[in-house]
Amino acid sequence: MEQNRVAIMILQNERPYLAERPEFAYIGPLERDIERVWHDTLRRGIEAGEFRADLDVMLTYRFIRDVLFTAALVQLGCVDRDRRRPAGRGVPVAHPARAQPVSRGASSARIG
Repeated sequence: MEQNRVAIMILQNERPYLAERPEFAYIGPLERDIERVWHDTLRRGIEAGEFRADLDVMLTYRFIRDVLFTAALVQLGCVDRDRRRPAGRGVPVAHPARAQPVSRGASSARIG
């Protein structure tokens, strides 16, 4: 990320515009491939008993994706770490201590 700060911010901020441009047609299929890898990995974890059987794969993938996106924003200096809010936006970022574990070994706490 450090070497590609500008490229990452352009990709994240200009996604709709880039999606319309033929020279960036590879981005959509690449993102779908990445999503498929995450889904397959989470499903294998369920099958192996590493994750709860009732794990919502899509929701978990989106959570992971968004956490990574937020981490990138923090790394790039776009999020105020002390207030846990995007700089200039006022939208709270989820605090890690409030996240529920998805691994069977991490906690015996169950949702629902």
